Amino acid sequence: MLIPFYIFSHEKSFPEYNNNGQKLMELKAEYQKILQRLDELEQQRKSQGISQNQRETALRMLKRGKMTIEEIAEDTGLSIIEAE
Repeated sequence: MLIPFYIFSHEKSFPEYNNNGQKLMELKAEYQKILQRLDELEQQRKSQGISQNQRETALRMLKRGKMTIEEIAEDTGLSIIEAE
């Protein structure tokens, strides 16, 4: 959310970046790190979302009372301890 403001903080230095290849490479590397970190955070959120979905599915299955813990764990991809 604050990334545009971070870009604006560099705006006054754009002429310097255009004239200095080393400075431009450092700026690009900095933004590559930011992009990499954002990608990592996105992947973590996806894994957490999947895990939450698995837990909710297991809970619904448990409430129905038609399956064993072992079957629920197998069907949801959770461990037996997580399903319990």
